[in-house]
Amino acid sequence: MMPSAWAAGLLLLLAVAPGPAAGADVVEGKDAVFAERGVVVLWAILKGTDDSRSAVVVRVLALDGAAAAYAVEGVNPKTGARRALLAAKVLDGWEEVRLSPATLAELPRTELHFAGRLEDSMAGRHALTVFFAGVPATTPEVGSEGALSAYFAGALNRARHRPAAAPR
Repeated sequence: MMPSAWAAGLLLLLAVAPGPAAGADVVEGKDAVFAERGVVVLWAILKGTDDSRSAVVVRVLALDGAAAAYAVEGVNPKTGARRALLAAKVLDGWEEVRLSPATLAELPRTELHFAGRLEDSMAGRHALTVFFAGVPATTPEVGSEGALSAYFAGALNRARHRPAAAPR
């Protein structure tokens, strides 16, 4: 393949690859506690006796009706590979996604796609995408389900009492 044909093929691939919907707000999450744009995303690591028994736990909550559904994708930024980690579903109260360290090693970028309706999320029409380029450095490690619940309760309380972030 000639260089210009290769570049054209790459551009075509990028143009049709799934990902954040055109027109969707795309926001980078950098901390284990993300509370902006009507959603809360909390991260924690539930440590097991080894990596195969550990899980990265992501809890999601919508603060208003603008995010009635969500989906989660894992992305490998080097290869462009992406995979659904959670199919589109209704966001009703607290939702939780558990990811293995092996999955995050293969697909280090996590994208949470939010939509106003389940039908929109299923069709890839998301209003907001929050992405994390790896597990946030501020993510705590806990050793039990009880400690995990206690951490998430405290983190939610802190997130709700934070000053609102300036629009981006």
